[in-house]
Amino acid sequence: MSLKPLSGGRRSEVTEASKWHPYDVPDTPGARNQATLTLLTLLGLGGRQRGTIDIWRARSLFKPWWEAGATVAGLRHALEHHPDHPDRPRGPVTTGARDPLRVIGARLRPWQGRLGEIRAVQIGRMRASTGTGSGPTPPAPLSPVLRDRPAGRGARMAAREALSEHLRELREARGLPSSHTH
Repeated sequence: MSLKPLSGGRRSEVTEASKWHPYDVPDTPGARNQATLTLLTLLGLGGRQRGTIDIWRARSLFKPWWEAGATVAGLRHALEHHPDHPDRPRGPVTTGARDPLRVIGARLRPWQGRLGEIRAVQIGRMRASTGTGSGPTPPAPLSPVLRDRPAGRGARMAAREALSEHLRELREARGLPSSHTH
């Protein structure tokens, strides 16, 4: 990944990417940059061992998605599933791709205008709507659409994500450092 700032030096993508929580909605240029680096790292495109992609192209590709309220976890879900076939995984995003960003763009296209269908994006919006004021805020209740979903693989994944998010919020409320395993 080419990460050359205008000053000519190199930035550490690992430390920058590891700071971003996958359910946070990036709302500033710096946050969008961190979210982009995190997503690329999760997709296996981070680091020098995978070759280089132009970070400016990745930022440009993801900017409209971040502005629409997407989260790292939400875009990762969108890349791994088609909105019309949510129970069928699509397979690895970048394996053997000559231009991984073009593949990513093609996989995201069917999700335009449908981000609200992704559970991880809904969690991010709930987190953003609870405000960033001082002190922890309780998680927002699930919408009726989410509560009434039939059980299945997607429901189990959503429950796991919600539990992980709830436990992270409890750790923050107690002042414990949150542990990122990604």
